[in-house]
Amino acid sequence: MNKRIWIEVDLKNLEYNFKVIRNRLKAGCRLLAVVKQNAYGHGLRVIAKYLEKKGVDFLGVNSQEEAFQLLQAKVRTPILVLSNTIFFKNLEYFLKKRVRFTLTEAGLLKSLDKLAKKNNLKALAHIKVDTGMGRLGLRQDQALSFIKKVFSYKNVEVEGLYSHFSSAEEDISYTNYQIRNFLTLKEELKKKGISFKINHLCNSSGFLNFKKAHLDMVRIGLLLYGIKPHPCLRINLKPLLSFKARLIYIKELGKNSFISYANTFQTKRKTLIGIVSCGYAYGYPLSLSNRGEVLIRGKRCKILGRICMDHMIVDLTPVKNLVSLGEEVILIGKEKAQEVTVEELSQKAETIPYQIITNLSSSLQRVYKK
Repeated sequence: MNKRIWIEVDLKNLEYNFKVIRNRLKAGCRLLAVVKQNAYGHGLRVIAKYLEKKGVDFLGVNSQEEAFQLLQAKVRTPILVLSNTIFFKNLEYFLKKRVRFTLTEAGLLKSLDKLAKKNNLKALAHIKVDTGMGRLGLRQDQALSFIKKVFSYKNVEVEGLYSHFSSAEEDISYTNYQIRNFLTLKEELKKKGISFKINHLCNSSGFLNFKKAHLDMVRIGLLLYGIKPHPCLRINLKPLLSFKARLIYIKELGKNSFISYANTFQTKRKTLIGIVSCGYAYGYPLSLSNRGEVLIRGKRCKILGRICMDHMIVDLTPVKNLVSLGEEVILIGKEKAQEVTVEELSQKAETIPYQIITNLSSSLQRVYKK
């Protein structure tokens, strides 16, 4: 028993998912892999380097720190920072490394132009417009005038124009409204002699549901990791991530015994329980107390009582005569005919798959299978 708690990541499944997604794109359509938030919990550097070997066109990050990690890992694939870069320190370093910035306001535009001129370079940027998400991006009524202004700066090369869908997995009408907004702006700019090498709209859900919106590039996050953003989406992918711990203590409790903090569970019979070396401090949802299940020897075992910071208690009745100390406990993953998926956990925890995997602690050891 050399590990108490760890994550396994199957890179062969990543390769499979990448190929499935790539094969659904028209010829010439680029694929940007979203690797923000530690590659959705899977490990930023390893995932990015692996995708680079497989020929991904762009990598999308959220922050200066993530961009820096990729550069330190000697990633050569173009990097697009998908968020506002107002708090970037040492902007000049990233400009020299040809990192692409998202433009949404004049302050960054002026800084990039000044630094690019100083270094005899062209700063690379993508302009983001808000077509209905109500988050980052230029408002529709601002976009035309701002973009015309951007093109007056000689040291900034605008490589792309993009926006983001708010509900492409469910709301067809509103997503079509966003598509129309984007394409209308694109046509208005074209009439003024302004065009972009890379126009991109689709996230994972948009990629599946709105082929007409693939344009020049799609941005794929969750699907690459074999997880569906919404149950209604249909695509055959393989999850990469398994989350595992160990059974570290076994004992029998009598009838009417309370289990864990706040006495939220009381036994109705003699019950064999096991203590598992995982709690909410590692990112397992506290909300799965008395609701979640784990796999031990291919059997589902229920979580009893409140999940603790470092531990959880499970009912060992299904494996009563089979189990021993040190047993592997699968929190997310497959064993024999049973599987606990990220989607299942998110539904039981009344959250979304994104939260489940991005909450997994970065301190957890990741073991990569090739």
